[in-house]
Amino acid sequence: MPTATCDSTLTTLCLPNGRCLLGLDAQLTSSNLCIKMWNVKGQLRLKFTCPEVMNELKKFHVVFLQETHLRPNEHECLTPPDGYVLFVHSRPAPEDLRRPWGGVMALVRKELNPILRNDFTSTDIMTLEIQCCLFINAYILPENSTSWSEFTTVHPFNRLLEYITAITAIGTPLIVLGDLNARTGSLQPCLSSMNVRTSTDQTVCSRVRQLMREMNAHNLSFLNGCNTLGNSAGAFTSFQGERRTVIDYAIVNQNMRAMANSFSIGPHEPDLSDHAPIHVELIWPSISCTSNLHHSRKRNRTTPSSFSPVLPSETELDRLYIETINSVSKEREDPLVKLYGYTASVASNVSAPARIFTAGICMNQSTSFIKAGSEVFCGTGSFHNKSICVPGPSISEDRAHAYALWRAILDFPLDRPVIVYTSSYVLHALTTYPDRNCRVNRSCATIFYQEAGQTMKWVISEISCFRLT
Repeated sequence: MPTATCDSTLTTLCLPNGRCLLGLDAQLTSSNLCIKMWNVKGQLRLKFTCPEVMNELKKFHVVFLQETHLRPNEHECLTPPDGYVLFVHSRPAPEDLRRPWGGVMALVRKELNPILRNDFTSTDIMTLEIQCCLFINAYILPENSTSWSEFTTVHPFNRLLEYITAITAIGTPLIVLGDLNARTGSLQPCLSSMNVRTSTDQTVCSRVRQLMREMNAHNLSFLNGCNTLGNSAGAFTSFQGERRTVIDYAIVNQNMRAMANSFSIGPHEPDLSDHAPIHVELIWPSISCTSNLHHSRKRNRTTPSSFSPVLPSETELDRLYIETINSVSKEREDPLVKLYGYTASVASNVSAPARIFTAGICMNQSTSFIKAGSEVFCGTGSFHNKSICVPGPSISEDRAHAYALWRAILDFPLDRPVIVYTSSYVLHALTTYPDRNCRVNRSCATIFYQEAGQTMKWVISEISCFRLT
């Protein structure tokens, strides 16, 4: 195990191979470096505006995210938490204006002085150097995917193995964290000194043969499934419908192995991602952080203030109805009810719901020629159909989608039920974070305009007109 020494000027952690890491606080002995790895499944700009998500990320010194789905330079709209450095590596923008998949991101505490290693960084793979150790953040496409040729000439999985080989050859402590899209069962390399793995996913895919060959050659070990590091070490990490798998991993080389102190799989939150996060703690020189790091894995959710709709109480039947409603215990009020209110029931003589399709597009982003348009389609020949330019000052594809919905319902009859087909961004903005978007004001120019927050405020205002009062 590493040993820590302390003098009047610095803290030093001595590794088994004789190398030393300089500490950050001369007054303290060694502590733990807390790492979070999570496949966020896109919608990153929206998640960065959620206080609960950001407070969770700030509990860790190092945060690795995969599948950011960001376009080139789109990360400039993101504001990292105070005290953190943001590293982003996105895929090139598709020529047909589709949103790119993949992409990786890292948030690292500034006092760790992280350095991006461009020699070990490529599409969907990012390597950071933190005090003489290398940390790889990787997203590897599923085995049957052929889309890698659209953005790189070498398959990311092969590139990752090349980086591991080169780093291991120079003897640098290494940890690989990422979604490898490989099901490894309970296999552990033969030369590994780690305990036997126990995984809840016993399936082994064909990609594992090549992975295990390289891990045996370079004396690498899985942290997943090592119960001595944590009771949840072998839990599922991916949740695709009813399918449960382990495809997200932490892998260490011999020089990093002795520093592994704990490993766990965090709680799966299906409203945020189809992956559960991975939490790793490494024995590390003391780290002085102002935030309360990793003290609790449970996210604190705010409870909305109470809301009581006004119901008629003139008749005995009305009063019995109110009594029945009040007799139902509720753990908390629905924030959507608080914001939108209750909608009236559809009368039997009302025609079938109208179906509206909305779309938005943004071209020439990051240039002075940027333009965006919104489309509304209610049916062939409908006078409600629209094709309109999106007003500024800031323009984005998300704003175009939100603006299309606002224009679609702006002049629509209040007594006609409507089914709207729109983007996932708009759906999340109206159902997950509507209260935040409703509070947006025009003075919040940059970030909220980029996120189409002002337009969402208009949309929410229009929807609230349908409430039962």
